[in-house]
Amino acid sequence: MALVMVFVLPIIFFSVFALIFSSLENTELRSIDVLLVDRDQSTASQRLIEAIRVDPQFELIIQTDASKDSKITSKHGVRGSSNKFPISLEIPLDLQASLGNGSQEVGLKIVYDPTEPMMRWVVASGVEDAVRRAFPEAIALKQLEKNLERSFPMDFEDSQKEAIRDALANLPKFSNRPPMTPPAAPELWRIDFVPNDAITNNPSAYYAAGTAVMFLLFSMAGAGGTLLEESHNGTLERLFNTGVTVQRLLLTKWLFFSSVAFVQLNSMFLWANLFFGVHLGPLSRIFGLVVITVFTSAGASAFGILLGSICRSRAQLNGISTVTILVMSAFGGSMAPRYAMSDFFDTVGLFTFNGWAIDGYLKVLWSTDPTLGTFTMISSIWRQVVVLAMINILCLFFAFRFGRRWESV
Repeated sequence: MALVMVFVLPIIFFSVFALIFSSLENTELRSIDVLLVDRDQSTASQRLIEAIRVDPQFELIIQTDASKDSKITSKHGVRGSSNKFPISLEIPLDLQASLGNGSQEVGLKIVYDPTEPMMRWVVASGVEDAVRRAFPEAIALKQLEKNLERSFPMDFEDSQKEAIRDALANLPKFSNRPPMTPPAAPELWRIDFVPNDAITNNPSAYYAAGTAVMFLLFSMAGAGGTLLEESHNGTLERLFNTGVTVQRLLLTKWLFFSSVAFVQLNSMFLWANLFFGVHLGPLSRIFGLVVITVFTSAGASAFGILLGSICRSRAQLNGISTVTILVMSAFGGSMAPRYAMSDFFDTVGLFTFNGWAIDGYLKVLWSTDPTLGTFTMISSIWRQVVVLAMINILCLFFAFRFGRRWESV
């Protein structure tokens, strides 16, 4: 085991990270679901929508009931409120009118999920390209006016501007030509970024969850080693002579270790709250945090007991637990965010304890709107709770099977 720790573990660790990060270079961008709210509902807005639709990196979901008089906005569909879409784009009411006179600035609004901050720049870049493809006439007109104004210190009359527009009226339409990228005219449009303030935007919540789960596993693996020490010094033999069964012994250990794990996890999040601004309130978030912590603590405790039941010595336990926990932490998101991994490695993370525990904490502390109530909070983590409970049951079941060897000693 010492040789494994010296030679094999570094190779395994390097290979895991090399596979994760090298895969990013060869991975195509995932398509992004974009909720589109068309407030203008004009010919110009339909033209812009078609220009965005041809971009393969976007999957548009059109909000059909967002009429001019509707109170529906792009913020209603962003994750945290409806828990559906990571980002939305709102086309303003005056899009066609602004493009028609060429003098007003068109304001497009992107409402984004602050837990995925890079997505807004990807969408903004795609939208800017779509605007250029959809409205080459307006861009060319604005660019021409800028060049003329720089060359001739005079103001154009309306009739002169109208003549320029007539001259540009026969430019190829979007639907009749391949995509192109004409010169940018930043004065023609702008993109306003609006975060969904119902969602917590504090990356410390992620770091706290990832670090807490990884070190909890190490702590519970060490706690499981007490079974080996008690076996070597004869404590288990004396306990079994009193009529205590393996199942009762391990369940007692499991309850105690789970209590310690619960305190350990809460200490981490309390520290993150006091010094790094990770919000633990309101009551719905506190309740969700307690639920996911209970099942995480129980699962980690059962994992430690299973390791103690399988291994024959403390050195063997240290080696196996170190390799297992580090690999699970690398794939599960404790060391690198899973959303930055390829689809394959993101799926591999679902086969780790860390992956499900961290996902549960992120839903509670990061991506679920706590103002929607306790029921919504608990319903958002039910999958994580079920999987952690199954891990707990399976670990205890096999620990009971392997622990029978102590009764025969």
